[in-house]
Amino acid sequence: LVDRSCCRELQLKLHSDFLPQLFILTLQLFAFIIIHSERALTRRLTHIGDWIMLKKNYSKTGRSCRVTFDLPAEVNAARASLCGDFNEWSSTANAMKLRKDGRFSITISLTAGQTYRFKYLLDDHRWENDHAADGYAKNHFGTEDSMVKV
Repeated sequence: LVDRSCCRELQLKLHSDFLPQLFILTLQLFAFIIIHSERALTRRLTHIGDWIMLKKNYSKTGRSCRVTFDLPAEVNAARASLCGDFNEWSSTANAMKLRKDGRFSITISLTAGQTYRFKYLLDDHRWENDHAADGYAKNHFGTEDSMVKV
């Protein structure tokens, strides 16, 4: 005959010993998932940031700033223009140059101490914001414009 109370005590003992270990393993698994998800997201954002980034070079006097606007090849466009407050939203004033790696780029001089609205016009019909802009502001079309602060 087996003493069932002894078995029950053994089950409770095993359960109480195993439960903290299971809890720790679960926490470690969640930490692993979070860390690796964050690393993947950071790699993706860094990659995007490497391609879509506003580069600013101020003059020695600080009165003007040369800003380089970049668009990645992934925008899948044949033509791109930089339009904004600084060129009266002209679609022809600041045509972007297609680079060998497929990205578009342009550098323009802007007066320092101001914030400008801008967007990219792709293939003369598709408007895109800059995903690395200094900010965004609603426009009267019900969408948002990118902002660059210099």
